[in-house]
Amino acid sequence: MWEPQGVYSKFALKQPHILFGQDAIMGLKTYPSTRAVVVYGSSCSRDYLDIVERALTSFQVLFIKKSWSGEPALENLSDTIQQVESAKPDLILAIGGGSVIDGVKMVRTYYEFPFFDVNNSNFSMLNWKTTFVAIPTTIGSGAEISSASVIYNGQSKSKEFVVSHQFIPEIIILESELIQSAPASLLLKSMVDALSHCIEGYMSTVNNTIMDVYAEKAIQIFVENYQSLLKENPSGEILNQLQLASVFAGMVQNHCIVGATH
Repeated sequence: MWEPQGVYSKFALKQPHILFGQDAIMGLKTYPSTRAVVVYGSSCSRDYLDIVERALTSFQVLFIKKSWSGEPALENLSDTIQQVESAKPDLILAIGGGSVIDGVKMVRTYYEFPFFDVNNSNFSMLNWKTTFVAIPTTIGSGAEISSASVIYNGQSKSKEFVVSHQFIPEIIILESELIQSAPASLLLKSMVDALSHCIEGYMSTVNNTIMDVYAEKAIQIFVENYQSLLKENPSGEILNQLQLASVFAGMVQNHCIVGATH
């Protein structure tokens, strides 16, 4: 019997290097690059961008504030794409929520493959020259570990998915500092989103024992730590654990497909 994603449903897709814990950003020093581009959203402070610049080994670093608002639309990516093309980076770093990370997936694609067609589903393998680093500023979206890029179609006024397993970043960096000041209510809602990824993936007919292990561990972390979000100033260690659980949940979602509850 045919299963969705049956070709790889019993295996694990390419998984990125995950850097987490105190000063995780400094792990970038072990990934040499010549020219880097950092695309960031409104939630990223100037102070943190300075930290990113110190962590990079690149000779040239260009910071670009995203040229789109809300869900990325192809027509709103052109300004960022042009700046990336001028910089000719070998490392592209996205700092932000799902909108930023999804947008940068397409920016990187059009930078390396200018004739890429989102309406052509025949593409399967994109061989990158650049390294893609994702630093999520939320928990729960799963964009940093997803094979999909969500874009907005202005003509049909709907969200659309462009899917390639090559969209998964090579490196994910989890920095608790970036969610330290987020409202507890927002973090709780995001955590529930990630929890739904775990439960639906665990119950999915796309059976994957490896992903079941990730789902169980993520649920354990959420259950043990969610009450800490109700307190003032939860520790960076707890926030970092929740970020890691969110990545695990994203892995489950990416392999086992979410359902109606999500």
